[in-house]
Amino acid sequence: MTGTSLTLRALLKSAARQAGLGGPGPIAGLSPAAKGFAVAAAATNAPIVVIVPTDGDVEQMVADVRFFLGALAGLSDHELRHGVMPFPSHEVDPYRGLAPHFDVAAARGRALYGLATGSARVVVAAAVALLPRLSPPDRLLAAGTCLSVGALLEPPDLGELLADAGFTPEDPVEAHGEFCVRGGVVDFFPAGDDQPIRAEFAADSLESLRRYDPATQRSTRSLDRAEILPLRELFAPDLDSGTPGLDADRSAWLLDYVVRSPGHRMYLSEADESRTAIEKRLELAAAGFAAAEERGDSVLPPDQLLVEWPTLDACLGSAARLEQLWEDQDGAHTVRHVPCQPVVEF
Repeated sequence: MTGTSLTLRALLKSAARQAGLGGPGPIAGLSPAAKGFAVAAAATNAPIVVIVPTDGDVEQMVADVRFFLGALAGLSDHELRHGVMPFPSHEVDPYRGLAPHFDVAAARGRALYGLATGSARVVVAAAVALLPRLSPPDRLLAAGTCLSVGALLEPPDLGELLADAGFTPEDPVEAHGEFCVRGGVVDFFPAGDDQPIRAEFAADSLESLRRYDPATQRSTRSLDRAEILPLRELFAPDLDSGTPGLDADRSAWLLDYVVRSPGHRMYLSEADESRTAIEKRLELAAAGFAAAEERGDSVLPPDQLLVEWPTLDACLGSAARLEQLWEDQDGAHTVRHVPCQPVVEF
């Protein structure tokens, strides 16, 4: 580490300490970037979940937290990508028969897996992303694994695991989320990776793992291990039930994943905007359900697809607020005011 980076780390830690960042309780007066700084300061001590009003806010907060946490803790880009994760909303009407975009589903699966395993340091969630009911953490964990060369495993077993994780069978494998089993070879393309992976087997053991170029099929480098992360959040009630539908296990929600991490903290950015976003989405869901019933579609009611408002309201009320402008009218909170000067963007 260079002297410059050490100096920057010392300056940021001093600034966080003097401003009272990193502790519990609400904070007001924060610019968007300062909110990222506050979250990063708190994330050096405990896992954090931050709720923000929109998906656009998710992207900005993730970028800011990664920058400040990298400077405060000296983390690499790889550690920051796997430690600070977005949890976007589905961005689709559940009553229109549309599936979330692959990138959205993959990001949500990675974040949930990070919370379930305790590897995530910060998860930034759009407010409406909290609404969908999920399968329980233990079921999601069963759909992920880490492959190591020499492991006792057969190609069909790996194919079943990939299918359960949400990968789609395709031959050849060319896009993220695809896999193919051919004899003693299994190809699969993890979400977010630059190249797919080829697993070659000898009898009942994994002989090699290699990255390869899908255009030429030539290997580019060898791997000792490869992680398979779930690309979905809903699973059938048992491992042998195949692709989940209306019978998917929806007995959990995001908070069931969060509470697995001891000492976790939750922050709520711009509480009024976040609550308004959730209320509007619940109204749209009710209207969508009514329209689906009129069409004669076989659908679940909103209270079986989405978390109900009283549960969400209690969760939001327990989170520490991060606000740009906030006056505590009833004096119910001890609010720290940290005046920040926004940086002009060109």
